Amino acid sequence: MRYHRPDGSEDFVRRSNAITADMLTELQDKTQAAWLGALILADGECSYISFPGKGRQYFRARVRIGIYEREPVEKAAKLMGVSLMGPRKGRFEAEAQGSRAVAVLTQISPYIIGRKSGEALYIMQHGGSVSREVHSDFQQRFATLRRRQGKMAWEKRRAFHHNLP
Repeated sequence: MRYHRPDGSEDFVRRSNAITADMLTELQDKTQAAWLGALILADGECSYISFPGKGRQYFRARVRIGIYEREPVEKAAKLMGVSLMGPRKGRFEAEAQGSRAVAVLTQISPYIIGRKSGEALYIMQHGGSVSREVHSDFQQRFATLRRRQGKMAWEKRRAFHHNLP
């Protein structure tokens, strides 16, 4: 697929067959969707991730859950149609990326609130594979505490080095 940048240049985004919300049959049960939404609200994240591939940088939507109990994450993985990962340092994880993440968010969006609701809506509007500009906009709109702390530490170091005699 071609992505046309604002400056007129083109970029190619690799796509496989997109997964739709209708394909996630178990999440069509409102009780299951509400359960998964509550789990993501409590112990999950909705975001975009970046990764290199074939000399380019790609950006994909991600819905991730990670906790130290196997059973809930195993059930969440089954509902999202992904494999259970872990344990890694005792933590089990389930992660949907790309169009699958968008499909999951479409099914559970009525059951998540607050900040994650805004993140989910943004991802559903922009899609599973996005440009660098959309990824950057998402990062600015939904800055995590870790990113804010990193920015503050960077600014503190910069101020310290500028004030050296």
